[in-house]
Amino acid sequence: MEDVRIHLEVEGMRHQVVHAFASHQGVIREVVEERLKCVLDDWRIDNDVDDAIRIELGSIVQEIIREEVAALLGSSEVRGALQIAVAQSLTGALRARGLLPEREEA
Repeated sequence: MEDVRIHLEVEGMRHQVVHAFASHQGVIREVVEERLKCVLDDWRIDNDVDDAIRIELGSIVQEIIREEVAALLGSSEVRGALQIAVAQSLTGALRARGLLPEREEA
């Protein structure tokens, strides 16, 4: 009989605690939100998150550019066109400085 009484008392206390939390839920939420806001403001977490996002986006964009350039340069037509363009540019620069003779027209 004693066990049943103890169980009923514990169950009654549990009910009181649940009821107390339920009745003060709004106040508890306000206090938690206020404390959390103070902590977050102190850490300036918004700036930290913005910086982290900016850094991550920068690295993602760099990786995308690197992949696209690698895919583009992987094409033999593009490599050939780049080699011709570089050769023409270097030849023109060397001729302009007198380091390479002008081409003779046939």
